[in-house]
Amino acid sequence: MVTLADIARHANVSSGTVSRVLNNKTDYPVSGPTVERIRRAAAELGYRPNVMARALATGKAQAIGLCYHSITEPMFIRILEAAEAKARERGYHLIVSSNPESFFAGSIVDGLVYIGGLSHPRVQEFARHKPVVFVGPSDFRGSACGPNTVTWSEYEAAFMAVKHLAGLGHRTIGALWGDDDPALLLRLEGFRAAVAEFGLTGVEETGEQDPDPTRRGYLQMERLLGREPRPTAVFARNDYLALGALKQLFEAGVSVPREMSVIYYGNSVLARAAYVELSSVSHPNAEASVVALEQLIAMIDEGVREFPNVSLPITLCEHDSCVSPAPSLSTSP
Repeated sequence: MVTLADIARHANVSSGTVSRVLNNKTDYPVSGPTVERIRRAAAELGYRPNVMARALATGKAQAIGLCYHSITEPMFIRILEAAEAKARERGYHLIVSSNPESFFAGSIVDGLVYIGGLSHPRVQEFARHKPVVFVGPSDFRGSACGPNTVTWSEYEAAFMAVKHLAGLGHRTIGALWGDDDPALLLRLEGFRAAVAEFGLTGVEETGEQDPDPTRRGYLQMERLLGREPRPTAVFARNDYLALGALKQLFEAGVSVPREMSVIYYGNSVLARAAYVELSSVSHPNAEASVVALEQLIAMIDEGVREFPNVSLPITLCEHDSCVSPAPSLSTSP
């Protein structure tokens, strides 16, 4: 194992100077050329810092916890890729888990990014000892959230989807909600508000209890096709419901987008790989993880106790699944 003394001999400086440079200490100035020589020597010798020793010496592990409720979800790939790149850029390791408890007992992290909600009793308790940034949809329609949060508006997402469909000329729009999860409340409110504002007819399907979310979309789309007036476009709560709906439309011989436009909330890689690339309103999960890491590192490195809420915009991603309805299919409310 390469030691600080090895680097000191290679760079012809003292071990203390090597320690100050590699640990970013500023108590004693080191000239630019010397810093460059030490870092080059460390790279040439393949030096890897002893994380545990550094943590004991400095009280900092240079490690950040990232907690996400389901690390098997396709969208987590984007979140992890963005977060890991930012952590590495700032000189931190990333420790990932779907269980927040894993960061509380024995795990050495300097702070935690918690993705999935703006509150959690145990995480709030952890936040009394180490900095935490919460990432998730805002709890309110447009109001500012509390400090140390990075958010976006699900109300705005549903409203934007309906506005897009209305702009294409659709007058009857379906909604696939899946189950009765209370978390969809703001999406539901945004959908209904847009339907009212643009003078549309909204046809909603919810309450499906099938454990397979794709199957829920399949069954709800089947029922939606039998409703009168029959929608010419549909908004799905998430990618799984959208994929299930797409399967039902294919089997029913309903052309997408000529006979039925489809848009959903999420923009995951799964839905982009469907036989019709689906339009979506995209929540900024990956972008939010980067912003959260930046804020967390500032809290760790600068001793900042809190920062105001950061609200990120929703993005409309237009692909191949939404067009204006054929005149024979357009229905006025």
